[in-house]
Amino acid sequence: NMAYVLFKLEDYEGAISAYHKAVKHGTDPKWTATVAQTLGTLYFKVRQDLNTAINMFQFSCKLDPNNIESQSMLAELYCEQGNMDAAIRIFQLIVSNQPNHSDSHTYLGYLLWQQDRNEEAITAYENALKCDPNNAIAYNNLGVIYLDELRNPANALDLFEKALLIRPSYTLACFNVARALELRGQIQE
Repeated sequence: NMAYVLFKLEDYEGAISAYHKAVKHGTDPKWTATVAQTLGTLYFKVRQDLNTAINMFQFSCKLDPNNIESQSMLAELYCEQGNMDAAIRIFQLIVSNQPNHSDSHTYLGYLLWQQDRNEEAITAYENALKCDPNNAIAYNNLGVIYLDELRNPANALDLFEKALLIRPSYTLACFNVARALELRGQIQE
């Protein structure tokens, strides 16, 4: 717990050193995985050391293969690195092991859409909504695919409106409603 105290005191280098000792001497894989996850976060956020952060998250995932948080953070770091294929594989692994994890389906949908894999992205967003019918982000992002990729403003508008029913102050969904209405010719610039 010395590492945590040092972290709270904003002695990040001291915390990193103490967390390394804890990882080195850790005997409980799940606890050690959590410590490695914390180290990965520190390496990324404090030292801006992407490669070491990735190594720590990989180690965390190896110790505790069911730690969705470490897996998700590793995938996000792969995105930061530009390795979208690795990030997609991780989110595919998460949703195959935890099929009710809506956020992972949502993130997977976004990454697939970024890779122009629209049908797979649609499936991922639909799965996210099956897991959590109140996932405003999934509704909005699915609407964007219908609007921009499939050129179907009627379906897109329906999805954006569902997002706004869940989160009335969702600015991006409001913007997308306007885009859909404009495409349908219902508003002028």
